[in-house]
Amino acid sequence: MKRQINSLLLAGGRSSRMGRDKASLVIVEGELSQAGRALGLLRQFCAETYISPRDGQDVPLGAEGVLVLRDDPGAKMQVTFDQPQSSGFGAP
Repeated sequence: MKRQINSLLLAGGRSSRMGRDKASLVIVEGELSQAGRALGLLRQFCAETYISPRDGQDVPLGAEGVLVLRDDPGAKMQVTFDQPQSSGFGAP
C-alpha cells in the first residue's frame, strides 16, 4: 500500500574503500543493482521516490528514470525550526 510519503535514496558516497560505485554494484549476475533494489522496495510504499547522488556523479545503474536531487557543495542552507506552540499544559 502506497502512503502519502516520499522517499529519498542517498547515493552520494565516494566508495573510496571499495574503489567502485557501490550503488551500481550488482551482487548476483542478472539481478538488480544495489540502487535498483533499494528503489524497488521504496516504490512499494512511497508515493514519490527520489535519488540523491553527489555533485558530478552519474545516476547509478538501475536508477534510470528516477527523479534526481543533486548535492550542491557550494550551497549555503540555513535550517530553522519553529518554536512549538503551547499545548496549555503547564504553560504560563
